Amino acid sequence: LAAMHGAGRSHGAIHPTVIEIEEGSETVRIKILPTCLLRFSKEYLAPELINIKHNENNKSENNLRNSSHLYGPSSIGGGGNGGGGSYDGNGAFAADMFAFGVLLHWMHLPDAAAPVPGAINLPSNLDSNLRSLLTKLLSVEPSKRPSASDAILHPYLTASFSDRLVASGELLHQDEKLEAVRALIKQVKYEHRDSKEYITVHRKAPLIEEEDGGGDKEQEDQNKNGKRSIQYQNSNDQTEQTDYMSIVKDVLCHFENRGNAKKRLRVTFHGEAGTDEGGLCTEMFRLFFEGVVSPDVGLFECSSSFISSDESHSQGNNRGGVFLPKAGKLTSQDERRMRAVGRVIVKCFYEGKRLGSRFAPSLFKYLAHGKEFKHAKKLEPRALDDLKIFDPEMASSLEWILQHAGADDLGLDFDELPNQESCPVTDLNKADFVKKKIRHVLMEARLPSLEALREGFWESMFDLSPEATPFLKLLSTTDWSLLLCGEDNLTSSAVNNVLTFNGYSSSSKIPIWLPQSIEQFSSDNLRRFLIFCTGSPSLPPNISTNSKSSNTSSSNIKNKNDFEIIVQYVAGIEALPVAHTCFFKLDLPNYNDQTIFIDKLMKAIQECGTFDRV
Repeated sequence: LAAMHGAGRSHGAIHPTVIEIEEGSETVRIKILPTCLLRFSKEYLAPELINIKHNENNKSENNLRNSSHLYGPSSIGGGGNGGGGSYDGNGAFAADMFAFGVLLHWMHLPDAAAPVPGAINLPSNLDSNLRSLLTKLLSVEPSKRPSASDAILHPYLTASFSDRLVASGELLHQDEKLEAVRALIKQVKYEHRDSKEYITVHRKAPLIEEEDGGGDKEQEDQNKNGKRSIQYQNSNDQTEQTDYMSIVKDVLCHFENRGNAKKRLRVTFHGEAGTDEGGLCTEMFRLFFEGVVSPDVGLFECSSSFISSDESHSQGNNRGGVFLPKAGKLTSQDERRMRAVGRVIVKCFYEGKRLGSRFAPSLFKYLAHGKEFKHAKKLEPRALDDLKIFDPEMASSLEWILQHAGADDLGLDFDELPNQESCPVTDLNKADFVKKKIRHVLMEARLPSLEALREGFWESMFDLSPEATPFLKLLSTTDWSLLLCGEDNLTSSAVNNVLTFNGYSSSSKIPIWLPQSIEQFSSDNLRRFLIFCTGSPSLPPNISTNSKSSNTSSSNIKNKNDFEIIVQYVAGIEALPVAHTCFFKLDLPNYNDQTIFIDKLMKAIQECGTFDRV
């Protein structure tokens, strides 16, 4: 409406029948379709138009087509110069705004009677901002109605709906949710502070005597104190790989059986002196999660796009790839081991340690939501973004298919996917093919592994707190990423050091304001910023924490790390920041007001997880 009115044209037919809802993307878009051929109910007419006689039946269809609006200036008498704007001295724009008010009333109060001009009766529990806007739009006097441009700036249309719910106390702020979970864990730990469980792990696999022909074997012993260790022989025990394999085997065997979730873990490294006051536990979890993704363990895999052909595959060596549970069927042993991984994740969380950034975002989405993958119903941009993080080459190919015509000539068929009948992929059905392909790669192909890991995870969560588990299942994927991942020592200087600003002039304030804002971030907001920009709540290892020099405002600055987040100049000062996680790129408009900049940035990073399911 603001664009139409700015061009000197009124709509003249605002009504639900001219509203079109597009469902092709995650964000629902509503279009107002200008038309002069629709007749609508009397309640959508502004009061100043009700008594005007319109002999539309005598108009020819040709005249209707040439009319700029149904109730144009020629058919509206003496509208006056109102707050809704005027056209040729008439109130067509103000009449549009009244009809928009009725439409807004219908959208929020579909069962209520249509508003009566001069006697608007709004429910007492209606949102205060909505009440304010409706009262103005439905004013009897055209001069008191806001223009379309003014209405856009009304708090109801500018304030986040979730922000309003938080302000009203009906919805917890993200930080409050996380703190509530942490307080719960702290309370459980306090109540069981004297209850301990012990694990002994081996950096090297100790050699044992062969029996009955020898071979690799495992021996488990458990002493009276509840200490548990595994001794085994491995033919590669002298390699660096064995260090990880030894710890992985020890830890998986320890957590193979359910129980002891509330006990505090105490770690001993076999043959090493030292008392675990937290440091040994941290080291064990770090070595475990570095080793469990190794192909030699056989539980996780990364995309072939990242596998390095000239490096050992042990310890999960790859060029920056992330991991998902291995595709295919599970043996009974691997199913037990995958459940154990789920329990280890919970124990790591319970002990206040973090998993790091080795797992793909879609893994946490499955942990949080199970099989309820939203893109099962339709193709969503976020689903393609998740695939870009796990397999950028495949995602690039599928994106190319979506963006270009000629899918019929590619020779693709739906029977390439399991349980699909043969059907050539065409431009008409390619979106459905891409949707099913992404779902298969990220979930269906590895469903047994995902489900086993999720079962182990939630079993341990239930053991920690049966009462709180139903509420914990309401947490979003972003919440779980913040709680489980990221490094304990993440600092604002480390984040600032990987920023590279591109395209900003020397007079721009963005290269100054962004690092300043990051310096003020809480640890949770630091991780939210990284999730928004990179898809991961932590930085890659070995990132320097030295701050850059102050001349970061120049273009094309290169930091000394291989990893960088490109902050790219984009025109416009009204749009929100946009992140491209697969490229570690942040499109940041050149805002000219610091308050607006902070508001836009915080809205982007705090609400990017609102639509967070794959």
